[in-house]
Amino acid sequence: MALYKYTSTKALAHLGACTLRFSPASDFNDPFDGVPSASSILNHPGLKKLIAVHATFPADQLANDPQLAAGAALGKKRIEDSALGVYRDKLVKDLNEKFRVLCLSKAAPDSDGACLMWGHYAQDPDNNNKPHGGLVLEFDETHPWFAEHSGRSDRLYGPVVYRTTRGTLEADKKDVLFVKSKLWEYEQEVRLVRYVGYGANDLADPNRSIATYPTPMLQKIFVGLYARPGLEAEVAAKLATNPALAHVQVRRLKAIDPDEFKFEIPS
Repeated sequence: MALYKYTSTKALAHLGACTLRFSPASDFNDPFDGVPSASSILNHPGLKKLIAVHATFPADQLANDPQLAAGAALGKKRIEDSALGVYRDKLVKDLNEKFRVLCLSKAAPDSDGACLMWGHYAQDPDNNNKPHGGLVLEFDETHPWFAEHSGRSDRLYGPVVYRTTRGTLEADKKDVLFVKSKLWEYEQEVRLVRYVGYGANDLADPNRSIATYPTPMLQKIFVGLYARPGLEAEVAAKLATNPALAHVQVRRLKAIDPDEFKFEIPS
């Protein structure tokens, strides 16, 4: 079983050291990532009390005075809208300050959903951000490093759930960090989440959020179809700086299938 990291050629700088960056959700390309539904705040006792004081009148008064009724409804809506905005902003701020996420995928580099993944994430900044010019790192999902992210108070690990409803913080933190729109289902995403600042956590520095992974975990590196000439050699040179990575295979996508929407990768 394998997990894949679709990444730009910037990953070259991290190959020898075997490091991966955990990012805040605000860095992701989905604007709904890490932004939970805040509608539950409308049932908060404090908000209901505020509305009762400033925007509630006896029913008979409202029935006999349409202008008062309209003003009361407008006042209630303004209070609710303000509370929603403040509450949502606080939730998003807290999530981005406290959590860092590593995004991986079950979609193999020659699978049906891979074309979009190569185009979105595997680019080459040194070649005008050419899509399909980057890399895909293949990791062994059975390595204990992944299991270490389960059953701990400072880490989370699991597949993203794709659905039509937004996550809510009241249900569970995972309901926010592991839920995305069904529009992204092709990514087959798996996430590792770490809390920032825990003493036993190697992400104690929120500005770096860099974690080291064991060398046996990295199995292969795939080079994009439109990668610049010589990129395979650059990858090999970086791997050679760490003798413990001698087992890692490098493969380049050589062509697209002549008839189907598939890539061809030499064995």
